[in-house]
Amino acid sequence: MSLDTVVPSKLRSGQKWDDVKEAFGETMLSEVRKHVTNLDDGNIINSVVHTPEDLFRDNRSFVNGSPTGGERTLARWGAFRPFPGYSQYKSPIRGLYMTGPHCHPGNGISAMGTITADVILRDPGVLHRAFGRSVGPAATA
Repeated sequence: MSLDTVVPSKLRSGQKWDDVKEAFGETMLSEVRKHVTNLDDGNIINSVVHTPEDLFRDNRSFVNGSPTGGERTLARWGAFRPFPGYSQYKSPIRGLYMTGPHCHPGNGISAMGTITADVILRDPGVLHRAFGRSVGPAATA
């Protein structure tokens, strides 16, 4: 079983996540046990708590420890991913496209690579080498 929750990258108290992560993990487990009656120490093989600090240490692309490309707030979801005005997988630089957990629909869902590929292939003048022809609006005009 894996538990995931939304937490801030920095704690309001000023404490470091490294100092409180084990206690936080126990608190999460305690909450789950209120709803899962057969979850006890006898059937937990291992427990690991990853914090925003751990995530950033392990992967520098997880800025501030966020695997979703920014804080998990409503201002960073849906059409606002990765930032307002650029949710359609195209960057402001012609021919440069965006994909990955920072783009809609976000981490944990693998469709963004497929969606970006589709956007690229639909752009006018992009050569689809497998078929030896251009695809997109320019190809059908």
